[in-house]
Amino acid sequence: MGGAMLTFDTDFDANDTLRMHFTHPKTGKPLEIEGQLVYVRRNATKLMGKYCAGMAFRNASTSDLAELVEYASTLGPPNADLK
Repeated sequence: MGGAMLTFDTDFDANDTLRMHFTHPKTGKPLEIEGQLVYVRRNATKLMGKYCAGMAFRNASTSDLAELVEYASTLGPPNADLK
């Protein structure tokens, strides 16, 4: 609950600050989460972007994060329905 892994094509640096704005997929509530990149590296597979990074959240409310974690837990593993 304290951070996220991101993938992207832009070259950021560790310690850069990012602000994400998005809508909670279930409740429709607008969310804004600020964080600091703790690492950035080239994505070896380039499957979802040229780079991947770890972001530590700074100002996210505990209730917003709990809602997102609860929602994510209902999704199951990616491609779970593929055989």
